[in-house]
Amino acid sequence: MSEDELSFLMRNHILGVSARLSIMVYLLAKNKAFFTELLNVLKMTPGNLDSHLKKLRRAGYIDIVRVIGYDRPRVVIKITDKGRYETISYLNVLKKVLEKYYVKPIL
Repeated sequence: MSEDELSFLMRNHILGVSARLSIMVYLLAKNKAFFTELLNVLKMTPGNLDSHLKKLRRAGYIDIVRVIGYDRPRVVIKITDKGRYETISYLNVLKKVLEKYYVKPIL
């Protein structure tokens, strides 16, 4: 692993925050999610989740769409192509770091 890869992890202010990385990993698996679904899965407060989603949207990682449901409006969060690419890239570099420094215990 090069210094550039380690530097990439340390300087990433979007995905370097565990809450935002958790949101993106969830969206990688599901492609989209309701706001309330993310609240329940990630155990965040509405204000905290909203703050993280705004940062991700400004970075171009997600789109936020308001839709009319049967009984009320709903907020849907969708991962963008850029968000998918950046999250996978971040996870690949993180995996390299773990593979290099993680030592399995001897049994």
